[in-house]
Amino acid sequence: LGDVATRAQTTAAHVGGVPTLADLMALPAVASARVVPRDASLNVAVRTLVPWDPGAPEAADAVVIAPDGLTEVPVGCVAVVSRRAPDIELDVPVIVIGADEPWGPVIAAFAGAIGSGAAAAATSARRALRGPLLAGEGFPAIARLAGELLGCTVAVVDPYLDLLAGTDLDGQQEAVLDRAFEQAREAD
Repeated sequence: LGDVATRAQTTAAHVGGVPTLADLMALPAVASARVVPRDASLNVAVRTLVPWDPGAPEAADAVVIAPDGLTEVPVGCVAVVSRRAPDIELDVPVIVIGADEPWGPVIAAFAGAIGSGAAAAATSARRALRGPLLAGEGFPAIARLAGELLGCTVAVVDPYLDLLAGTDLDGQQEAVLDRAFEQAREAD
């Protein structure tokens, strides 16, 4: 038949800046891959791509590359990419690529999709933080928004290590900051 033109999606569509397994499975590099089990949920966020390495530290929301498959799922793994379907049922989906499919395009496509998700999230955060800055709302508004974006307590300090604003800082956190600031000032 020859080459057939396609309108396949060439980039992953991210939800909130983070790609899902469904986004990765939409990439042309895995067009011939299958997922085991067939009814596995693909609505899982993916934040990193790692090779199988039993001695490595855990990686959260990771797709693990394991050419020969796995017999148990590492902590933080949300899916496995392998050349063969597992002999036993795993707790995560297994993306099975063909025996004759090269790894390079699969790894490059997954890494690009995951990396562009992080870049999109960073761009979105910069845009969001520009709002209170340009509106002149001050450091408290910037700290509050940064805390919402990061999901944690945020402190804004100046070059002299004076606390300009903070979000939900309790007395203990303020004391820790004050001690750290004093130590840093004494070191200079």
